Amino acid sequence: MGHCQYVQLQEYVRLLQPWCEVNVGSRRFVLGQCYLATGEGYKALECFRDGAAAVGREEFLDRLIRVEDEDAVSNPRVHYYNKVLRLLEDMGLPELVLQLTAIAVTEARDDWKILAMLWTKIFKHHLDLGHNHQAYESLTQNPDTSRQLDCLRQLVVVLCERYQLQDLVEFPYINLHDKVCKAQGAGGDWGMWPGLSGLADYSIPAPSFNCSSLHHCKNPSNSS
Repeated sequence: MGHCQYVQLQEYVRLLQPWCEVNVGSRRFVLGQCYLATGEGYKALECFRDGAAAVGREEFLDRLIRVEDEDAVSNPRVHYYNKVLRLLEDMGLPELVLQLTAIAVTEARDDWKILAMLWTKIFKHHLDLGHNHQAYESLTQNPDTSRQLDCLRQLVVVLCERYQLQDLVEFPYINLHDKVCKAQGAGGDWGMWPGLSGLADYSIPAPSFNCSSLHHCKNPSNSS
């Protein structure tokens, strides 16, 4: 791999496939890396998904995800997915990141720390891709209130910068208004996030969250 001999490595894995039943998952992972390097992202994703089944049973994959973080030990397959997600992000493949993150969410079950990280990642990539409504929905799924509000701040700022104010008006903000007000009352520094104070200053849901509140987006000095 270090010498970029991806084609040769793919051929080696292909020759082993019919008869070698050892380290099948590890080979699928390596093959996935080869596909990534040759620009075949969807084939890579399929290989990485296949490799996940061998996590905890093959030494190569266990070394891959071995860290000192005790949280990772409790859910090694999710940590494996996190490693793969970094590879996909490094290659600039946000659509594939979203697909794999959705799978990781189902594996995380009730681990709220991991779920918070995954939902934050889903939010980020949806927002970067311009999927505004999916970004909003993903932040509402985040079990960590602090991360949820961080995502909300980012959503408001980015949509204001893009002048996509219609989407901002249409979001229902269910269960978010009280959280914003509570955080603001606790001394949250909303001044550094133009526009978010408008969510606390105006009634929500959307029918009363009108264009006057969006004035905060363009005129931070008007924030109360």
